[in-house]
Parts: sequence; C-alpha cells; structure tokens
Amino acid sequence: MGMLATQQLTEFLSVVADRPDGPAAQYAAVECAARALDADVAVLVIDGLVVASIGVPAEQLRPAVLHDVATGRHTTLHLAGTAYAVTGAALSGRAPGALVLGRTGPEFTDQDVCLLRGMARVLELSLQALHVIEAERRKARENGRLADSLQERQRLFEHLTRIQRLIGRRAPLQQILDAITASAAELLDLEMASLNLLEKDDPSVGSMVSGVGFAPELLPRMKRIPLPSAGVAGLAALGDELIVVEDYANSPIAIPEVRSSMKAVMAIPVHENGQVVGCLTVGTYRGPRQWDKPAQDILRAFAEHVSLALTDARTLEAMNEAFHDSLTGLASRALFQARLDRAYQARERTMKGKSA
Repeated sequence: MGMLATQQLTEFLSVVADRPDGPAAQYAAVECAARALDADVAVLVIDGLVVASIGVPAEQLRPAVLHDVATGRHTTLHLAGTAYAVTGAALSGRAPGALVLGRTGPEFTDQDVCLLRGMARVLELSLQALHVIEAERRKARENGRLADSLQERQRLFEHLTRIQRLIGRRAPLQQILDAITASAAELLDLEMASLNLLEKDDPSVGSMVSGVGFAPELLPRMKRIPLPSAGVAGLAALGDELIVVEDYANSPIAIPEVRSSMKAVMAIPVHENGQVVGCLTVGTYRGPRQWDKPAQDILRAFAEHVSLALTDARTLEAMNEAFHDSLTGLASRALFQARLDRAYQARERTMKGKSA
C-alpha cells in the first residue's frame, strides 16, 4: 500500500471514529471511501440490507449482487443504463456485509482493492464498538439500570474512539499500546493488564511490551518467555483462542510463582494479517471472578485495536523503507514518481470536469 493510500486509510479511520452512532458512521464510510478511490457509486450492505449509498438510489440495488461483487464474482455492473467498473470488500463479524464501489472510469487496481479492504476492516472495528454500546443500552433498559450502564459503556466507546484517533494521527506505537492496556484494566475494573508480542527472530517465545499492575522487579523477567511456560497467555497464543480462568488458584494451568496472588485471568490472542503475533491478558488479585460475555467482548475489542495499531505501524515502516534511501534517509525516486502520478491524475480529473 502506497504512502498516499496509507494517508487515505488514516483519514477514513478518523472520519468514521468521529461519528457517534451506527447510521452516521455508515454514511461517513461510503462517502469517504468514494472520495478516496474516485468512485461515482458507493454502497454499504449489512445483514442483507442496503444501509447507506451515494451515487445511486438504494432501491435500484440488489444486495445479493453486491455480495457477489465483494466476493469477486462481478467486476462490472449496469445501473440505470450506465456501466460501472466495480470492486468490493466483505465485512465480517457481528454485522456481515459488503462495502462496494463503482466508477465509470478505469477499472480498480490491486492497490485500490487493498485500500478498500483496509477501510472495510476499520469500519468493522468501529461498528463493533457501536454494537457493544447499543447491546448494553438494551440490557440496561431490560434490567432497569439504564443510567449506570449507559455511563459505563459510554466510557468504553470514548476509550476506543481515543485509541482509534491515536492510530489515525500516527502517535508512537508504544503510546498506543500503553493506552490499550491501561484502558482494558480501567474499563474492566482490574489491577492487571499486559500485552505480550512474539519475538520476530523466534516466534516460540514472547515478551511483554506493555503492562499495568506489575511490580518493577518483575519486568526484566517478562522477556523472551517460551510460550509453553507463559501460562494462560501462552495457551491463548498457541491455541489461537480466548482463555478464561475464573478461579486461578485452583486452575491446572496456573503458573506456580503467581498462583498465590492471581485470582482470575482472561487472555485473548492478537493477530496481524491473520497470524497470531501475541496475546492481550487481563487479571485481578482481589478474588475469583466470572468473566461474562460483555467482559469478553470488551477484551476482544481492545485486541482488535492492538491488531489495527500493529498493522498500521508495519505499513508505515514498509512505506518508509520503500520510499526512502536506507543509507541517507532521503526521499527516493519511487516517492517522487508516486507524487507525480497523483498530481497528474488530479489534473486529468480537473480538466475532465471543466470540459463536461
């Protein structure tokens, strides 16, 4: 993904994160995606329904056909007598769907498709955060605890939005990771949270890169730990699954050194490009705890944001290597050519608009 495409993905993240509810985020997504990829038509389908569209009325669209576009079965569509080159990206998770773009100009490139997929992933995360808020609103209404529950889940949304903005504004990676572990501990009312990442030179060992609630003298011992010896965190990474332990003292997978202090723990793997690269772990020293579904959903949301932060950081690193000389650090010919191409494309669109 090029530097300009990375900037467009960052803009997309910031635009969507600033929207307070689902419909607003959905419309902002199609609008920003169309602008970034010079599309004439942009459509968002969720759960088999067209929830947002620009450039064409929603009633003229067939969700099943748009799904086929997202899965690569169609690259051309005829709408209201006009032929459009189309591409799309599927959305998974709680609200499966598709983000589809079309234009009367040239076909979409591989770089365009890569950017659109990144946008779809960002949209998934934002809609997931909004879904958690809405689910808790309903639960609070049913149980007569609306005010307290809304306040608690509003804090979750605020924390996730703040993290998304840090990613969008390219804050230092360590600052983002520290914000995630601190937020996870605070929102779940826990004393401990840690993020361990696998070592690049040896994925069989992991090191803690961010943590809350650890004694300073323990930190040097949290480096290059073999996964089979890493307790719940190692098990979550090795099995690529969420692990919950509600009574740590009596758990067969407890680490002897911390059995007397740790009372309950939960760990979830962190991914990058579909591969496990680490584990996000939270725990309490106060007593056994039942990890209910809302608590698990919160941890999943933070793990997804770790993945997004890592992916963005790796993309930026690759961009810097591709567009700058490794010896001098100066901009390379590739960067000059990319900017020149972009300027030429912008001029062509301007001249086309004037002649229309």
